[in-house]
Amino acid sequence: MEDINEAYATLSDPVKRRKYDTPLGYGTISPKFSTGAQVRIISPSSPYNDHFGVIDKPPFSDTFRFWYVVKFESKGLTMVSQFAEEELSEVA
Repeated sequence: MEDINEAYATLSDPVKRRKYDTPLGYGTISPKFSTGAQVRIISPSSPYNDHFGVIDKPPFSDTFRFWYVVKFESKGLTMVSQFAEEELSEVA
């Protein structure tokens, strides 16, 4: 229980978390897609699953992953939505 409490104290404090993550390389990962890249949405929980789109803006990141703004067509309308990196795949 002591280890769990110590881990929670480290991971819940942004300063301690940064000191923990940086040596492990979590802050140095580069984005998988760039602006203008064509992608397919592969998120089973999204109503836009299996749609194709284009990365509209440079990605931004939080502590865990990169986020992308994707522009795509849906029912004749141009849609723009935000997706996590793991919800997208590269179009060959």
